Amino acid sequence: MIEIKDAPEEQKVSRPVLPEIKNPEVLRRAIRTYGTQEQADMAIEEMSELIKALLKYRRVCHDPEKRREARKGIVEEAADVLITVAQAIIIYDYDREIQGMVDYKLDRLRGRLEEARKEST
Repeated sequence: MIEIKDAPEEQKVSRPVLPEIKNPEVLRRAIRTYGTQEQADMAIEEMSELIKALLKYRRVCHDPEKRREARKGIVEEAADVLITVAQAIIIYDYDREIQGMVDYKLDRLRGRLEEARKEST
């Protein structure tokens, strides 16, 4: 659970870090309908759009109105990236390998954070 920063007051509650894909069959149907290469290309495009949205947020962070608008862009593009990354995992059948790597990297990060905490005290 994390506390969401820069969110409207009603959203500043602890909740899971990642949203869930509630209907993966829709992703499979999109892959069958549009094709694997097209959906893989879409993932690349969506990641690029998220990068741009993140950079825009950083650029306008001192203007509250522009920051709110830029935050909406991050939310939209992050959702698109999550969806298309989930499709890529389905396309390439990497779910077990990716879960293993996520677990490994999170354990490694946990260790690094513990070391950083020890060094700062």
